[in-house]
Amino acid sequence: MDGKRLFVDCNPSKFIIFSSLFVFSIVLSLKLDGIIYWNNWCIFAPLFIWKASVIAGALMGCIAWSRHPESRAEGYVEFYAMLISAGIHSLLLLFELLVCIKLETTFLPVDYGWVLCFFPILVLCPLSVAACIWGFKHDRSLELETVISSNVLLFIFIALKLDNVIDWQWKAVFIPLWVVMCLPGIVALYYVIWALLFLRQPQYTTDRKTSLTYATIWLLVVIPLIAFEILLSFRLDGDAQLEFMSIFTPLHVCLFTLMLTSCGGKGGNRWWCGM
Repeated sequence: MDGKRLFVDCNPSKFIIFSSLFVFSIVLSLKLDGIIYWNNWCIFAPLFIWKASVIAGALMGCIAWSRHPESRAEGYVEFYAMLISAGIHSLLLLFELLVCIKLETTFLPVDYGWVLCFFPILVLCPLSVAACIWGFKHDRSLELETVISSNVLLFIFIALKLDNVIDWQWKAVFIPLWVVMCLPGIVALYYVIWALLFLRQPQYTTDRKTSLTYATIWLLVVIPLIAFEILLSFRLDGDAQLEFMSIFTPLHVCLFTLMLTSCGGKGGNRWWCGM
């Protein structure tokens, strides 16, 4: 493998996102199992670093944009994508700060509900829909915005469940998630069938290698992610007494796979925080 080529093809923005989520999922599972006793600000530190990188990158991009007008001829779409991404990450950062403050309530004179914590996310969902429409019109791929906008009902149900407004089991709360996961499941099945068809060919071709690669990646992402969601719902409902590290292990596999794919992702926005 050409290490130099791997570095050149790396999508740094996606690598930061997946690596931050990977570290966060590890320390969170250790915290939930009582192995480490860090406060929640330390647990959320990887997510804060991710958002700080995006916002700092957006500020640097704005400075570069203002100082080099000669580079604006063909970069308006990418620059606007960077601004959209920075705005969305700012709302995500506000949500994470509210969650940390909510969990560290010892110094607060008045407690507040989880619905207020999720308010930035609920505001972000329609904005993400608008961003997806804009991205579709300008041939831009906005994966994070798509994930957020497609899970609006899930965020509402989780907030209501945590505030005891609804008394559903977590399996029922996750119903919107099960519905959304049908799409990547279908895509993974498509790539598996595609790979099997190419395997029937006697000669080894580039298409055969590509199909096997895509099928493997999608299986390593979708199956562990679904397994994590199922195990988590059973654990929260008290139907299984598994350690959180065991529950989060499939998620670690999923995120690690996404980290590797970001190293060969190619392309991306030259204003890299715009994805």
